[in-house]
Amino acid sequence: MRHLLKRRTCDSGIALVIVLCFVALLSGLIVAAMVRSSAGTKLSDSSLSASKADHLALSAIDIVIGGLKQEMVNGSTVTTVSGVPVYAPSTAAAVLPARFGNPLGSPDPVPNLIRVSSRLDAGVASPMVSSQASALSSTNVSLNGRSIALAQWNRHYLLPRDPGLYGGKPTKAGTDPISAFRPPDWVFVTSGGPKALSAPSSSAIGRFAYAVYDEGGLLDLNVAGTPTGLTAVQGGRKGGAAFADLVQIGLTQPQIDKLVGWRNYATAQPSGTLASGFSFNAAAATRYVDGISTNGVAFTQVSTNLWQGRTDQMFVSRQALIQFFLSNGFSLDALQYAAVGNASWNAPGWMPAYDASSLGGNAANAYKSNANLATSVNRFLPNARFPSKATLTTYALDGTLSTRTVEAGSPVIQQRFCLGRMGWITWQGPNPAVPNAAAAIQRHFGLVWDDTQKVWIYTSPDGSAGSPATTLKTLDQVAAAGREPDFFELLQAVILSGSIGKDGGPVGGATTGGTSGNTQSYDSTAAYQVLQIGANILDEARPDRCPIDIQTSIGPLAPIDIYGVEDLPYLPRVFFCVYRYGSDPTQAGGWYTPEIWNPYQSATATGPSPAKFRFVATGSAQVSVSGTATVPITVSGPITDLAPNPGVEFTLNPTEPTLLMQSNATSSEPRNMTTSASINDLNGPTPVSVTGRPIIGIWGGDVASPTQYNTSAPATQRYNRGVIQPVGSVNFFLQYWHPNFNKWMTYSVMKKQANASRGGSIVDITTPATQYNWFFYVQRSDPRTDRFGGSQGYQTYNTTGGVINRTIRATWGLASGDILDVWAPVTTAPTSFAYVYPANPSVGSFQNNGNINVQGMFEENRITSTAGVGRNAYYPDPDGIVRRANGAFAQVNINDGLPLLTGNTASRPVMLHRPFRSVGELGYCFRDLPWKDVDFFTPESGDAGFLDAFSVEDGLIVEGRVNLNTRQPLVLQALLSGALKSESATTTVATGEASSLAASLRAVTSATPLFNRADLVSRFTSSLETDTRFPAATYPRLALSTASDNRIAAQRTAIVRALADAADTRTWNLLIDVIAQNGKFPKTATSLDQFVVDGQRHYWLHIALDRHTGQVVSRSLEPVNE
Repeated sequence: MRHLLKRRTCDSGIALVIVLCFVALLSGLIVAAMVRSSAGTKLSDSSLSASKADHLALSAIDIVIGGLKQEMVNGSTVTTVSGVPVYAPSTAAAVLPARFGNPLGSPDPVPNLIRVSSRLDAGVASPMVSSQASALSSTNVSLNGRSIALAQWNRHYLLPRDPGLYGGKPTKAGTDPISAFRPPDWVFVTSGGPKALSAPSSSAIGRFAYAVYDEGGLLDLNVAGTPTGLTAVQGGRKGGAAFADLVQIGLTQPQIDKLVGWRNYATAQPSGTLASGFSFNAAAATRYVDGISTNGVAFTQVSTNLWQGRTDQMFVSRQALIQFFLSNGFSLDALQYAAVGNASWNAPGWMPAYDASSLGGNAANAYKSNANLATSVNRFLPNARFPSKATLTTYALDGTLSTRTVEAGSPVIQQRFCLGRMGWITWQGPNPAVPNAAAAIQRHFGLVWDDTQKVWIYTSPDGSAGSPATTLKTLDQVAAAGREPDFFELLQAVILSGSIGKDGGPVGGATTGGTSGNTQSYDSTAAYQVLQIGANILDEARPDRCPIDIQTSIGPLAPIDIYGVEDLPYLPRVFFCVYRYGSDPTQAGGWYTPEIWNPYQSATATGPSPAKFRFVATGSAQVSVSGTATVPITVSGPITDLAPNPGVEFTLNPTEPTLLMQSNATSSEPRNMTTSASINDLNGPTPVSVTGRPIIGIWGGDVASPTQYNTSAPATQRYNRGVIQPVGSVNFFLQYWHPNFNKWMTYSVMKKQANASRGGSIVDITTPATQYNWFFYVQRSDPRTDRFGGSQGYQTYNTTGGVINRTIRATWGLASGDILDVWAPVTTAPTSFAYVYPANPSVGSFQNNGNINVQGMFEENRITSTAGVGRNAYYPDPDGIVRRANGAFAQVNINDGLPLLTGNTASRPVMLHRPFRSVGELGYCFRDLPWKDVDFFTPESGDAGFLDAFSVEDGLIVEGRVNLNTRQPLVLQALLSGALKSESATTTVATGEASSLAASLRAVTSATPLFNRADLVSRFTSSLETDTRFPAATYPRLALSTASDNRIAAQRTAIVRALADAADTRTWNLLIDVIAQNGKFPKTATSLDQFVVDGQRHYWLHIALDRHTGQVVSRSLEPVNE
C-alpha cells in the first residue's frame, strides 16, 4: 500500500527542480564524506560508495519525475488561478506519457514499457523531455568489470519473458526478457548535472539508467479477484476492479481462491489454509461481496476486523507479490498484468466532449469551447476553483464529520460524489442509524426534512427550512460560497444544459395544435428537471417503494413538489367518459376513468411498499352534449367542483396498461357504475347497454336532455358528443397510503389539463358502418412524466363493451414492424380529434410527419424512424440536438428495445431497490423525458459526465483503479468477463465477448486515448448504428455479440457498468526502475565504457502523478537488493 506523502502543486519551473536535485545530491555526497572524516570511523569504502550511490539513485529518480512533470506542462493548455496551475491536455496523445525506445510490433511486444533512457531521444519532440542518455548501453561491461544483465531489468516481471527459456513453463523462476527489449542507456551525471557525453569527462561523478513502466493499466492485486461461490448476479454486477476475472490473465480459480483467502481472510472467513488452499461456500462468497461493496476506505487500507485472530492483509511491495507467486506456484507470466498499490485522486476530470453544432445543434451551445468560462454551467471540472481560501466540511459514510482548509485556486470539486451517501436518506426522514445524518444530508444534498409536511425541502447547504433556496447554484456560485457543490448542483454541472428544459409549447385550442396540459412553465424550467432526475436517482437506490417528495422554492411555480419515480402504478391515460343512466335515458353523467400501469420490470423491494392507492382529481368540470347534425342538441350541466369527490381507491399494480374497473376498487363511490351503462345518443331511442366492464372513476357532473326519441333517430343526427370540459384546468393525482404517517401521499400528478373541446364521446352506438363508439382521453408520452403536457385522442369500444387497448396492440392496419405506432392521435388533419405538438420556434420543432404526433415514437426519438411513412415523431432538445431515447437502436419487426409492447418486460425500465454497485447503474434512472433514462447508451448523450462526477467509493484517494488506456487487452477482458447484462436475467458477458470488446476498446485508445471515464459513452456507439451523424470512422462500434443485447439499453450498457468504477484516466501510475552507479573516469579513459564503478543502487519507485495538477498522489520507494 502506498501513502500520500505530501500534497503539493506542480512547479512551473521544472528546470529549477532538476537543479535543486543536484544541489541536494552534491550536498549529500559532501555530508557523507564529512561524517566519515569527523567521526573517525572505520566506515569501509564500500559503505561510503553505497551511500553515494543511494544519493545518486534518489536524485536520479527526482530528475525523471521532473522530466515527466515537464512533459505534462509541455502537453497542456495551462490555466493558473491564485498561482495554482491546472493542465488540460492539449492533444489526445498528451493524456498519456509519451512512449519512446520501444520495439515495434502488433500486438505490442512490451505493452507495459513507456520508455527507457535512450541515446536516441536527444532531439525528441515536445512534449517529451530528453533523457540526456549517452551512447552506452547499461549492459556494457565497465572498466572494472561491472555490468547490468538484461534479467536485472526485468526483476519486476513487467516485461514478457523469453519464450525460448520459459515458454510452456509459466511457474519457472527467471526474469530474462524477450529479445526485442532494448535495455536502457547510461545517463552520466556531472558536477553540472546530467549530460549526454560523447567521450569520458573528469566532471562525471556517476551514472544512472532507467526504464518507466505503466502500472496504472494493470490489475491491482490488493483489490482485484473474486473467489469461488459467487452467483452470476453477485459477481456480474461488477462495481470496480475487485470483481475482475483473474482467470483471464492466466490464474486458475483455485489460485485465485488462495489469493483472496489470504488477502480477505477476516472479511470472507473461508475454510482451509494457504498451504492447503482456501474454500469458499456461498456464505463466505456473500461475506466477500458484502465486505467489498461496503468498503468505506476505497481499498487504501485493510479492514481491522478479526476472525480467528487474524485480519485481512495486503501486499506492501511488488517484491512481496512476486514472492507470493513464487511460493504458491502461480504463473509468473501473469505478473505482467498485475500491480499493487495503484492510487488515484478520486476526483473528476470531465469536460464536455462536444459543441452542440457538431451534432446538428445550436451554435450558441458551445459546451466544449466554453468549458473554461466561469459563466458556463458545464465546466472543465478541475478548472472550477475557489477564489480564496476555504474551510470545507465533509461527512464520511458513517456520519463522521471532518473539516479541511484548501487554498485559493483549489478545485471546487475535491472528490467525486459518493453514491453511498444516499443511505442517509430514508422513506421517512434522515436515517436514525447514522450519526449526524440530518446535518450530513443538508451538507451533501442540500435537503432538510420537514416532519410536519413529511417532505424534504431543498435549501442548499446554505439555507434552512425557513429559508429555502431560490436558485440552483452553478459551480462558480458554489465556489464563491466557499464550499463544495451538493448533489443537485453537481448534477446540474454535468448534465449538458441544453439537453434539459424541453417543453411542448402552449396549450392547444379548438382550431390550433398544442398540448393538452398547461405544463410549459414547469417543463421549460431546467432546475425542475435537474431536481426530478436527482429525486429519481435517490429512489432508484432505496429498498422501499415510497417515492421521495422534494419541495422547492426555485422557479416560476414555487413552491412546488417534485416526486421521485418508483416502480408503482402510473397514469398513461385518463378517459373522458359520458354515459346515460339506465334509470333515466334523458340523464347522463361524466367520469374521468384512469388507465393504470406499472411500466417497470419486476423487482423485489426489501423495504416498505404501498399496499393501497387512490386516484384523485381537483379543479372544476362541466359535462356538455353538442352536435352539428340536422337535429343536434346542445345542453350543459352545472359546473362541478371535483375536489370534494372522494378519491377512487384501488389495489391494482399492473404489469400492462389496464383500465381501472370496479373489481379493482376498494372504496365506495356512489356514482361509480357498478353494473352497466348506456352509451347511446343522449336524446336518442332506448339505449344499448355496455355490460361486463363496469367502470370506476371520478364523477365530473351530470347533464340532462330536454327530450328523448322513442324511435330511431335519423342518421344525420347520430353525432352528438358528450364532453367533460375543464373549467379552468383539472389535475389528476395518484396517491398511496403511507403506513407510518397514516396519510395519503401524492406521488404522481397529471397537471393542468386545460382543454377538452375536441374530447368526449360520440354517444350514439349506431354510427354508420363502424358500429364503434369513441371515448376520448388525454395521453402521456410516458406514464411517469407530465413532460410535453399530454395529447388527446380517442379509444374505441364495441357493442359488447370490449376494450381495444391501443397501447398494447397494432391498430389501423399497421404492419408488425410498425407496432411502435400505437398511440393516438392518428390523423392527417392538423387539428382534428386530437392535439398535436406544433412546430413552435420558441420550444424547438416537434417533427410530426403529416402533422401527426404519434407519441409512441418518442420511445425511439429518431430522426429516421423504423415506422412506416408518415408515422414518425421526434423532438430536439433545447440545444437543437435530437437525442435518442431507449429505443434508439430498434429495428423493424423486432421487439427488442420497445417498452410499449405487451409482455416485453426486458425492454422496460429497471428499478434496483438497493444501493448502487457501480456508477454505471445510474443509467437505470429515469431522466424525465419519454422513455429515456440517464443516457450511457448513445454518443449524443447529455449525461456522460455522470460517470466521472460520481463514484461508489468514498475518499480523496482510492486504490485499485485501472487506466482504461491500458495497452493490455487481457486486463480489460478481465474487467468485462462475467458482467451481468440485465438485472432480470443471469446472462453474462462470456469470455469471447469480453475478448472482442477489449480488443475493440484497445484499438480505439491506441489511436486516441480516452480523456476521462465519460468517454466510454461519448466516443462509441452501437454496432447497430444507422444515424449518419455517427460514422464508424469517427465513432467506433463497441458492442456485445448479440443484436438483442445491443438494442436494449439496459443490456448494452453492461459494458459501462463493468468498466466505469474500475476506471481511471487522469492518474499516471508509474514504476520507475532506476539503477545508479557512482564512480569516475580514470585519466587514461578513452571511451565511455571505461567508467570505473565504485557503488551501485537499484530502486523501483511506484509513483502516481495527477495529470491535471502535476501533484504526487502517492509515492513508494522499493529497494531492489541484487
